[in-house]
Amino acid sequence: MKSAYEWGIDHGSCSEALEQRKALGKNKTQSDWYVACGRGDWLIWQLRKLESLSLSRILPDLLKAIEAITIRSIKNFALTCDETKNWAEQWISGKDRSESAAARAARAAARAAWTARAAARAAWTARAAAWAARTARAAARAAWTARAARAAPWAPARAAEAAAWAAEAAASAAESAAWAERKIQAQDIRRFIPNWPESE
Repeated sequence: MKSAYEWGIDHGSCSEALEQRKALGKNKTQSDWYVACGRGDWLIWQLRKLESLSLSRILPDLLKAIEAITIRSIKNFALTCDETKNWAEQWISGKDRSESAAARAARAAARAAWTARAAARAAWTARAAAWAARTARAAARAAWTARAARAAPWAPARAAEAAAWAAEAAASAAESAAWAERKIQAQDIRRFIPNWPESE
């Protein structure tokens, strides 16, 4: 029987997944990796690599898992956005799950809302940077006034460093949220398909 790492090579796993497969241990199988894998998107990718008979057998459960993931995403995001709320309510109720004009309009509205939020965040970031620059200048003036001439040149650098750290912290928080969601997705999938379906 092939190891999880060999299975990954045979099926074209990405380098990150291969590293994790390798770290799992050389005696671990694809079945072990399926249980250990912490990313829902990777689990779906693996399940799609099954032979057609095995895939058709688990497809109803996979679709239930994907529906659970979709409903959670809609409740967490689309229902809280005024532009997509009507479509989201119809999707969750089952009234309209088609690729309809309403769905396309909701996607367009969501993109527009996201763009507006991104622009607002960019404006806020610009204001924060301007504030940091003003603070740095004020600190430099205060330091100069206090005759701490040696500290003054470092104030702008410290302010820029603080701004960079804040931006990095925000990016890190967003990345952490994405990782947490992938782990929840993996749990959803294993709730419906607890074990790796062996090929027949």
